[in-house]
This record gives sequence, structure tokens and C-alpha cells, in this order.
Amino acid sequence: MNFKKIFSHLLVGFIFLSVLTGCGGDTDTNGSQTSDDGITTTPNASQTSDDSITTTPNENTLPIVDAGENKTVIVNESVTLYGSGSDSEGSVNFEWKKGNTVLGTSATLIYIPTIVGTDVLTLTVIDDDGATASDSVNIIVKDVSEQETEDLPDFGEKK
Repeated sequence: MNFKKIFSHLLVGFIFLSVLTGCGGDTDTNGSQTSDDGITTTPNASQTSDDSITTTPNENTLPIVDAGENKTVIVNESVTLYGSGSDSEGSVNFEWKKGNTVLGTSATLIYIPTIVGTDVLTLTVIDDDGATASDSVNIIVKDVSEQETEDLPDFGEKK
């Protein structure tokens, strides 16, 4: 055999081996590859060269939310709620709701209850990937006369 034939056989063998081993990229034992942007591709066990590969991005962690402590207030008087929220992977947006009604879109909400009873307000935090987390706070709404009676000292019964 001459030198040209030996070289061409080695070159063909090298190319064949490179194709079989998937040269270029981090590949683990099950054939999964991870790119620099964290996207992992895993071939299906019965995959052939005509099959497509599905990419799965890394999972998003849920944001953290706190609507604050429950409050007791007088009907038609304002109360300020201080909620908080965060996301380890980016920014968050806030949304305060009573039922299906949006009351505000910041962490702080000034709320004025108009009916005696208990209002449940929910703070939802939405991260920049669309994941949400919610927390609720109870606003116990009393009439002025109820509050005045509770504030009076108890001197016991008169004789």
C-alpha cells in the first residue's frame, strides 16, 4: 500500500469515529448534551438520524411572596399594606386583588374597606419568566361603635 492510500483510510476512519462519538460538545453517557446557555438535549432511546431532538430549558424557580400580617380596621378608614416579593433569577411584578378585582400593582397598597366584615386580599408576584406565587391577608373591618366598645377599659360591675 502506498502512502496516499494509508492516509486516506486513516482520514476516513477519523471522520467516521468523529461522527459516531458526536465530537464537539459536552456529552454524557446517555447521549445528553448541555450547551453554554444551560439547555440540555437528550436523544430518545429509539432515536435515529431522522428523529428530532427536543430541547428542555432549565426549570424556573418560583418567586417568594409575603402579603404581610392580618389587620383590623374601621370601616371607611384607610389601611396601608406592605407586601414583598422576590425572585432569585430576576425581577418581579406585583398584583393585589380582592376576588377578581385588581386593586393595585405595587408591593404597597392603600386600601379603604367600605363594608363591615372580613376582606381577603391576595398579593400575587409574577417573575420575568411568568411563574407566580400568592399570599393572602385578612382585613377585619369593624364599625366605629364596635371599636369604641373594645377600647374602653373594664372597670368591673358597679355595686
